[in-house]
Amino acid sequence: MPFCSNAVEWYVHGIVNHMLSGCIPKVTVTHLKSAAQSNDTKLILVEPVDWKPGDKVVVCGGEAQKREEIVTVKKTNGTELHIMSPLRYPHGVYEDQVFGEFFAFRAVVAVLSRNVVIQGNVTNERNSHLKQCKEVGTFGECLYKRSEKKLGSQDMGAVVIVQSYHDEASWLRLKGVQFRHVGQAFQKHASALTIAGNTHMTGYWLDRKNKLRHNVIIGLSGTDGLSSTEILSPAGIYVQTPDTLIEDLVWIAEKLTQRLTIDLSVIRKEIGYHPHRTNDSAPVALQAFTAWQCQGGVQIASSSNVQLQTFRICSCKDFGIDIIESLGNTSVANSLLIGHKKTLNCMLIGLKTPKRHTLLISNTTFMNFDIHNCTAIATCSGCYQGQGGFTVEAEQVLLLNAPNWISFPFRHSAILKDLDGSFTGKEGGYLLPSMDTLPTSCMASGNASQAASGSICDGNVTFHRMSVGLKAPLYYPCHLKVTDSRNKTTIVNYVSDTLSNAFGWMVLLLDQEAYTLSFSNPLVSKNLQYMATFDNFAIGNYVLVEHETLSSHINVTVTCGTKQGAQLQSHPSHIHHKGCDWFFNREQRKLIYLVTGRGLIEVTFKAEDIVLLPVPDPVPPADFPPFLRWSQAKSWEGVTKGWGGYNKTIPSPGEDVIILSGRTILVDTTLPYLRGLYILGTLEFPLNSSNVLSAACIVIAGGVLKVGVYGKLQIHSAYTSNSWTRLGSDAAPGNERVLVQDKVDWHRGDNIVISSSSYEAHQAEIVTLEQINNHSIRIRERLVYRHIGVLQLSNVEILNLGSPQFPSIDIRNASSESFIISSSIHHSCGAGIQAVASSRLLLHDNVVFSTAGHGIHLEGWSHSLIRNLVILTKQTEKSLHWVAGIKINAVDDAYLNHNVVAGSERIAFHIKGQECFLAEQAFTGNVAHSSLHGIHLYRGDHFLQCTKITGFLSYKNYDYGITFHLGGNVVVENVILVDNAVGLLPVLSCPSAELQCQREELYIELRNSIIVATSSTFDCIRDRIHPLSADQTATDRAPRNPWRGRIGILWPSFTSDPSRWPDSPWHKTRNSSTVLGIMTLQDVTFAGFRKTCYTDDRDICIMTDLDNAGILHLVTSERTRMLQINEQNMFYFYPLQSRELGLGSCADTICDNTRKALFKDLDGTALGLAPPVSVFPKSEFKWEQPCLNTDLGYSFL
Repeated sequence: MPFCSNAVEWYVHGIVNHMLSGCIPKVTVTHLKSAAQSNDTKLILVEPVDWKPGDKVVVCGGEAQKREEIVTVKKTNGTELHIMSPLRYPHGVYEDQVFGEFFAFRAVVAVLSRNVVIQGNVTNERNSHLKQCKEVGTFGECLYKRSEKKLGSQDMGAVVIVQSYHDEASWLRLKGVQFRHVGQAFQKHASALTIAGNTHMTGYWLDRKNKLRHNVIIGLSGTDGLSSTEILSPAGIYVQTPDTLIEDLVWIAEKLTQRLTIDLSVIRKEIGYHPHRTNDSAPVALQAFTAWQCQGGVQIASSSNVQLQTFRICSCKDFGIDIIESLGNTSVANSLLIGHKKTLNCMLIGLKTPKRHTLLISNTTFMNFDIHNCTAIATCSGCYQGQGGFTVEAEQVLLLNAPNWISFPFRHSAILKDLDGSFTGKEGGYLLPSMDTLPTSCMASGNASQAASGSICDGNVTFHRMSVGLKAPLYYPCHLKVTDSRNKTTIVNYVSDTLSNAFGWMVLLLDQEAYTLSFSNPLVSKNLQYMATFDNFAIGNYVLVEHETLSSHINVTVTCGTKQGAQLQSHPSHIHHKGCDWFFNREQRKLIYLVTGRGLIEVTFKAEDIVLLPVPDPVPPADFPPFLRWSQAKSWEGVTKGWGGYNKTIPSPGEDVIILSGRTILVDTTLPYLRGLYILGTLEFPLNSSNVLSAACIVIAGGVLKVGVYGKLQIHSAYTSNSWTRLGSDAAPGNERVLVQDKVDWHRGDNIVISSSSYEAHQAEIVTLEQINNHSIRIRERLVYRHIGVLQLSNVEILNLGSPQFPSIDIRNASSESFIISSSIHHSCGAGIQAVASSRLLLHDNVVFSTAGHGIHLEGWSHSLIRNLVILTKQTEKSLHWVAGIKINAVDDAYLNHNVVAGSERIAFHIKGQECFLAEQAFTGNVAHSSLHGIHLYRGDHFLQCTKITGFLSYKNYDYGITFHLGGNVVVENVILVDNAVGLLPVLSCPSAELQCQREELYIELRNSIIVATSSTFDCIRDRIHPLSADQTATDRAPRNPWRGRIGILWPSFTSDPSRWPDSPWHKTRNSSTVLGIMTLQDVTFAGFRKTCYTDDRDICIMTDLDNAGILHLVTSERTRMLQINEQNMFYFYPLQSRELGLGSCADTICDNTRKALFKDLDGTALGLAPPVSVFPKSEFKWEQPCLNTDLGYSFL
């Protein structure tokens, strides 16, 4: 009974008690008893089968680099299987015995045919594509290598979706059903069968007690077209539920592109990680897992209370077991990992230990890890240098023909504790990376390989993991040198996340030792503040920590937990003093404090400089440097050989020129083309003439370059065809490779900045380009954050310029010939680019990164900004005005095209918009994200009659996608608002003194736009963050949905009162019924408004403001769609809250706090009802009732 479909989705929604049953063969999966060769037509099986002639059977397993194949049954005779066409590939059997235990890896033979079939359609275009792939001989690689935007990419596959309602008992039973040509690669439901039961958090877990038993997975291919985090890690089974039983799973993947991926993370925040406590419930068990010849065996993304038992993994390419993160009580037991067979290459890593927290390896055998770069255990999975440092325990470990025991990626990366001596020969001993600070009793090990060598230490040694985190990130390299009492040192890298603290360093310390911490950049020691964690402390354990080269006058605070340490008169002693007690030697400028206690010790350290008012010294006479001219020979006196001007000659074209320190040279002639210009002194151009400076490289090393505002400043460099581009797919934390949309001509060693893709602007990160292969870029570092955003490259660099008072580039009175093209301004001490009283300035293809002030701030008229990228604009402490990535609200006739602001601590775009009557689209293709406000217009940022806001994509902004508080009328069109707390905050004001406010009706029009509350890229864990700028702006927070979801549109306000910001939040306005106004929606689409993140979070399309009462202004809609949105997600009207005077009667209540609102669907398209449809708050009383205090919903009329 086949079910056929052309790209159809079947939904079973509600109380699910459904059964679809077909005939099931007695044996569905078996194995070859003996090896089969190519061209064989008879297979000998382990057990007899009852398969029928014509049944389709898949055969998989055997020699390396071969593929699975589907054959047709001709007849069966007990354990003999005769097939109609000969085999194309050999399929083998590998048997061995380890200490009496027999094991075998046999090729799998499984019947695919069932008499109940659910089948999707395969179009002619699809068949043509598959035929082309087959003809070029790359069928496996070509299968899904296509874009989701191409014709036909979404036309294949049926999808069955089964979902139950909240807390309703349900079951689904499928027996003997065949799914064929199903699943849609570029749709939300990429799987053939999606089951979502009780998709909110119930009790402790999600989807409890799922069981996967006796399953076989064969042949999974990756794809270059999926918009998914699995693009670089396709998975056979992707499990995100912690209470899942997986038993007897056979996993075969001869394509070498597959792995099993499981996420078993504990989601109860109150449990967290406790190193000395496990959960009360029994561990989640993964049992009897077999895999061979895969890309990887099993990958555990995050786990807690999990046991991997009886795993048999052989000859996978990258790894056997990879546990990326363990939150406690995770173990691998009774398992066997085989590096290679005689005919196969060696598995690179048998077991990858987690980057964070603990793992127990018990009764496990590692066999045949004897080839170069083939290691039994690799530590710190997914770490980059500076992370890790956690302990892995091992017992009853057997190493057979495995001299390559363990690999450490870098020093301090991990510790392996040998509980019974089976691993190292020392009971209770430690195996860890070698370093100079280890005790002399530790011996080097020849069985540790990779970047860091290994050492074995006795069990009487105690190690502590120290993690130091600064209050704010550093934007320059800074290493930490740790020196012990023997004057032995170790150096560790700065990282943005040590896995315990942000912005700091991690190092392994010995117990009962004193360490001096020194920073490579002395600026870190100035006003030093950090939080540190020290683990593995028991009674009698202690560490002394010392800081040197501090200021002589400091205020010191050292706190352990909540207890503040005492200041001592001499060095602290672990016998007489308590944790965090400290001593400061003012003469030597050294401070030392004591760390002692039990378990995990948390230390907060502050050393703040005391500013002493100095006594002014007598001012000596000014000693001005000599004033010289370029054309004078004496100007080049003292220039050494190799530089232009040597031997008192005037520099010639193509030479390197140096302006010596203490010397000022005035340009009084036309300068030649220079190869390099190095300024240690001062080079000054006259103010009364045009000047041209042409050089391939200009370095200002402590000197000054003075250029007058009269004339031109031209600085050119060869720049790339694309100075920035967008990511071609999601990039996950830990990735060392990213895909980009455009081909780029960048170079190895170039610095790349990847913008934030979340609500936190500071998740931008700088990496180094290692290799380019078409659209694929390999980087030297591992990514720290998830990115779905923008990528850029710096070309002409303007680095570390500016000051709190001045920007890096300050343009004044510039003419129409001025431009800045394909340049990079980054790590500015002030704003990035500023132009005042200028006209027709062109900014094209520039990158502005990490500015203390506005990224781009222009005033004047007719400026053009085309394809500029601004990342991480930071608010300065003393500024009363909010900083913006691009601020052009004081520019008339601006042209804003395809610019991106990817992270601002306040506003992404502060604009004026354009006049409504202009047909030209001056603003197109601009993107704002990872800010508080995406698009911001405020008092004065408008035109007299009507202001148009158009051409923006605004997403993942912590407060508003678009907010405006303007006079006149406003049209918002061609905008897309996604994943914002509030999509649109519309406010129009008109002073009550103006007669037109009482005679003319103001209007707000929203048209041709899309509002999405929760997109498919929203990550319920990584995107639910609290950005650093949120605390500083807590009083300005956007109104929050009472159900914690997102809001599409906050009900419009028409007011006669001016805004009260900064005394009140941006949305706090008093709605005034004396100001006539209406908001209309035309061709607007609402999507993704639903319950989200497996909780009761509920998105609302349109919501009233709690602070606005009285009669709210009318909102109408035409040609507006609310796609797959339930009624409870469409509107929310805040209930009335009358204010009592305390006189005890209804007549004594102030009733001007009543609230009446009306939404009118003029053509019925929004609500799907016969037009016109009215929506309004419902009340148990009549509207003329003098006092209203009801629990409001809303009604349709």
